[in-house]
Amino acid sequence: MARARPGPRRGILLSNPGGPGGSGLDLPSRLAVVLSSEVLDRYDLIGFDPRGVGHSTPVTCGLDLMRQFTLLVPYPAPDGGIERNLAFARDTAAACAEHSGDLLPFVTTANTARDMDRIRAALGEPKLSYFGLSYGTYLGAVYLSLFPGRGDRIVLDSAVDPGLVWRDMWRTWSQAVATRLPDLLTFAAERDAVYHLGATPEEVRRTYDRLIAALDRQPLPIPGGPVFDGNALRGSTRVGLYFDGFFPLMAELWQEIAAAVSGPTVNTADPVDPVDPAVLARLNRLISATGAAGSGRRWQRDGADVGGQQHRRALRGDL
Repeated sequence: MARARPGPRRGILLSNPGGPGGSGLDLPSRLAVVLSSEVLDRYDLIGFDPRGVGHSTPVTCGLDLMRQFTLLVPYPAPDGGIERNLAFARDTAAACAEHSGDLLPFVTTANTARDMDRIRAALGEPKLSYFGLSYGTYLGAVYLSLFPGRGDRIVLDSAVDPGLVWRDMWRTWSQAVATRLPDLLTFAAERDAVYHLGATPEEVRRTYDRLIAALDRQPLPIPGGPVFDGNALRGSTRVGLYFDGFFPLMAELWQEIAAAVSGPTVNTADPVDPVDPAVLARLNRLISATGAAGSGRRWQRDGADVGGQQHRRALRGDL
């Protein structure tokens, strides 16, 4: 995306939305909505799909992940067992080796960083600027390590610790949720007249724990999708903590689940005994919007808008 108007030009601004595995080809069009005119007037915005993703010879494992999406983040089963997680990991590794084994050795962060430098060279630029989110911060750090003299202005937002990639990084998510969840509890409590989840953060937390326990016992069927169990709610809530702008959506999701689990007994094997279809339809829309079902990257697209103020402030100050 060419800079907005003629005048002094700084160069090119590459970007990556995170993941790993997030498509960045159309990220410039989303960033253009939130970036300041100072940035848009001086940079050509460059998007690309990292190798193995989207239009860059995508890796496929031949799996229907929407039917197993509660296993994507490996929460244990309600009884603490991890047998399903182990089986899912083994099956996934075997399927990926079968379908994309010839590509996988070459789909690395270092090679993606080398691809970024090829983009720079192809455009005839002496240096590149870069904006990376989440995993994109790790990619940016690797690029600077490989090509220390070719980085201009670099913004790394929501940084990944390179020393923790990847298993140890994921283990920090529990502490991150524990630190951040009180903000969502307070938001809902202050709006109890709207969401009816509890008048204090402690009451809202008890409501959340009750919903988790109910879904652990008996998941909800989602029209056109997988069942929604306690781990799905845990995962949706974790995603919903990324931005304050997600809080209304998360509170509404909890509210809809509360309405569903307080209704008739759910029997996922017997369609004649369903939850109120209207509640399930609303629940399905909310789940899709929070990223727990439907497109696995929906939250990133929304995040570029909801988090726009944070990103705009950061980019105006650092670019």
